[in-house]
Amino acid sequence: MSEDRAAEPLSTWSDRLEAVIASTPACCVDRVVVVAETASTQDAGVRLAGGRPGLLLVAGDQVLGRGRHGRRWSSGPLGLAATFVVGDDGREAGELAMAVGVGVLDAVEPVLRGRARPLLKRPNDVVVADGGHIRKLAGVLIERRAGMVLVGVGVNVRHGEHDWPESLRPTAVSLRQLGGAAGRLEVCELLIPALTGALCLERAALDGRVRARAVEPPARVPPAHAGGR
Repeated sequence: MSEDRAAEPLSTWSDRLEAVIASTPACCVDRVVVVAETASTQDAGVRLAGGRPGLLLVAGDQVLGRGRHGRRWSSGPLGLAATFVVGDDGREAGELAMAVGVGVLDAVEPVLRGRARPLLKRPNDVVVADGGHIRKLAGVLIERRAGMVLVGVGVNVRHGEHDWPESLRPTAVSLRQLGGAAGRLEVCELLIPALTGALCLERAALDGRVRARAVEPPARVPPAHAGGR
């Protein structure tokens, strides 16, 4: 059993996350399911939502997750793997990804306590600049299925240097490596209100947040197109 699972037994997660949902005004989700293991939180999320948006699906371990372009991504028991199943308001996927990225920034900054400054790397990564290198801290995946939007979020939380394959050590980093002491449950508790707030940002405010925190500031977040991806 990992240190993270010992500190945060999965049996406690649902009650604590439901309490956060209940205390978050206009929360983007209204219920939560926690599973010990799943192949993909995106696939499990859309299945368990039953056609009704508002579900947060969190996995203790995701073994066949995917990123953009179908790339394989596994969180393992040291990372947070979650999918927020929300209603589709027609916004373009790139705009949604940037809004979710802003939410992830707002969730992890209290954990980092100024030890590192997370940044947005378009189109879907949250990164830190470390020793002249850009290292990935979190990723976002936006998919549309069954008339809903699946907002997948993966955050590297408890990994140490030797938990990464050697090939990833120069490019991946965790909150723990950056001095953040939070566990996965705490990060998820912070993510719920942060993501809710970011998804409610007006367009001009979102553009400003993205410009201020982009690794390479974009000219503008792409305009929304109904039903676009």
